[in-house]
Amino acid sequence: MKEKLIRFLKVLGKFILLILLWSGGIAIVSNFDKSIESLGKPSSSFLFEFLPFLFILILSILLWKFIEKREVKDLGFSSTKFIDNLLKGIFLGLCWIMLSILGLYLTCSLKWNFNLSFGIISLIIYFIILLINTIMQEILCRGYFYKIIENSYNANVAVIFTTIFFALLHPGAFEAGWIGIVNILGAGLIFGITRKMTGNLIMPIAIHIIWNFIDSILLGTSPLGLYPHLDWLIVQGREVFTGGKDGLAVSIIVVFTLPIIFAVLYFDILKIKKTSLQ
Repeated sequence: MKEKLIRFLKVLGKFILLILLWSGGIAIVSNFDKSIESLGKPSSSFLFEFLPFLFILILSILLWKFIEKREVKDLGFSSTKFIDNLLKGIFLGLCWIMLSILGLYLTCSLKWNFNLSFGIISLIIYFIILLINTIMQEILCRGYFYKIIENSYNANVAVIFTTIFFALLHPGAFEAGWIGIVNILGAGLIFGITRKMTGNLIMPIAIHIIWNFIDSILLGTSPLGLYPHLDWLIVQGREVFTGGKDGLAVSIIVVFTLPIIFAVLYFDILKIKKTSLQ
């Protein structure tokens, strides 16, 4: 019992240290908020995402390298099957968002409104900025934190705890009610399972960015504060289906897509296990 408590406290202490150092860095940067805002968009949006990303990346590497004394690639930066994992992640992300759009088509009134109101260059820039935010979230949740739990317990425990932590980083989901909670926990599990499956962060990052970019910037079905959106899809219908002001991310439609995505992952895991045994 004592050994278990000590092990738990060590993991908790390392996690708290990471969060405190990261929060401290963000607090320092916040003193320059007005100066950053004065640069205007997209420069200000870039810095607001890049600086926290840089802090968490450097801190994770330093803690992993000098406290854990392990190779940096083990944090999830391994290039093993990079293209394969990237393509799988893009495919799964596209399947997930397309299933959700199909659900909207079946339950709501949709109007397509294709445009490039802020230009292709701006679109690429905002994709890069959103990608930085996505990578930051994945490093924070499924980088150092994931690995110290996995090393002290096992990968399944790491998936569960990082899923809970990921959900806590999105308080808006809790404010939206049980549907929002189910969806954010489901998303966290998907990212965690793919992290465990592949041994790196490429696949969860790919799924995460595909969903966020299409949902928030292209379709505008779940707008994000720092980013403009093209509103390619105008949705009218009952709030339980549209998600209301919080958008598709808290729609009950996404709840019904989760078992399909989990089924795809389950069969992919079986395929990986079968291949490894041959």
